[in-house]
Amino acid sequence: MIDKITRSFINDFLKNQESEATNDSKDFEDFVNFSIVSKEFKSNFSVENISTGNSAIGIDGTAIIVNGKLVTSTQEIEDLVLGFR
Repeated sequence: MIDKITRSFINDFLKNQESEATNDSKDFEDFVNFSIVSKEFKSNFSVENISTGNSAIGIDGTAIIVNGKLVTSTQEIEDLVLGFR
């Protein structure tokens, strides 16, 4: 169960993301993932690109930021490595 204050933050987050509430656990994970990454990455991004979903037990999200760019695929990492050569 989520307390009223946290629920208010989550509801504001969902409204700003133009997203519908799904369930408390997923909504909280998305809110936390977005809150953490947005402190380091100032550009727009989709929280779905950093959420692990059900694929990683205990890890709700991951983000790799390289030279100010949020990397969302292995292809982007390969492109960045080739760009450094």
